[in-house]
Amino acid sequence: MKIYFQKQEHVSFSQMFAKLSEVLKEKYECEIIHYVDNLKDLPYKLFGGDMLIHYEDEDRYTLLSLSDYQSPIHRMFVERNNEKDQIFYSQMSGSSYVNNRNKNYKFKINNFIYLPKSLLMDYDKYHDMRNKETEYIDKFIFRGNVIGRGRHTIPMFENHKYFTGYKGVGTERYFEELTKHKLALSVPGTGELCYRDIECMAVGIPILKYEFLTELNPKLIPNYHYVSIDRIEPESMGIGLKFRTERDGGKEYYEGYLKRFMEVKDDEKFLSEISKNARKYYEDYLHPKSLIKHVLNITNL
Repeated sequence: MKIYFQKQEHVSFSQMFAKLSEVLKEKYECEIIHYVDNLKDLPYKLFGGDMLIHYEDEDRYTLLSLSDYQSPIHRMFVERNNEKDQIFYSQMSGSSYVNNRNKNYKFKINNFIYLPKSLLMDYDKYHDMRNKETEYIDKFIFRGNVIGRGRHTIPMFENHKYFTGYKGVGTERYFEELTKHKLALSVPGTGELCYRDIECMAVGIPILKYEFLTELNPKLIPNYHYVSIDRIEPESMGIGLKFRTERDGGKEYYEGYLKRFMEVKDDEKFLSEISKNARKYYEDYLHPKSLIKHVLNITNL
């Protein structure tokens, strides 16, 4: 067995791959190959969010991918079209698989997980801080990149009395803000999923989001794990275009976020349940103590 991934100590994807590869090394005889540039023994390039496993004796591949979009290595799976191969992919809504799953491909295509920015951050500390708050700031918050990522709706909220953001702040202040606000806004970036979503779940602040198009494994349930807004794109629109339209935003999305926030902001019981359910999801599947076990369970590695 050969295992390929980029070693980037500060990135959660690579942190998970490193832990997972050590577990697999104990289970199998395997060679762990870290790389920076393209690999000569592979026909196509991997991205930093990819981990490729080659079972040489059986000539089968498994790809674990949390990349924002499909890396060139996906072409190898299409060209091989081998029923033994399988892909576990996070950003499914932006992939070429959404309209072709189980139709043209013999290899298996599966939903996967997503992660916060780092597995080394003590999110439990901020969750405890949030639980000690007796009253939350009557606003929703977003901190993150707007320039170069679309997200044109977010600057429309600047100076709104119910909004905090959007300009960047230091890490400590950012997480302290999450502990104090009622809700956090979730807007797609390069992919629909964002590490902020998982960070909010870890801290326990409810996410305000147009219903997810991407399904994690297991699925996030609208108005159970997050505060959901009904989607407004035409039914005929493709899934990839839907999330990019949401990302680009505009007046309709602005009004949708604000309307849903006003509907739920004073419903303490509802928001408390969302917070507890999201945190439990994080603890059960994405917390460093449970993550590797969950990945092994869903991938059968």
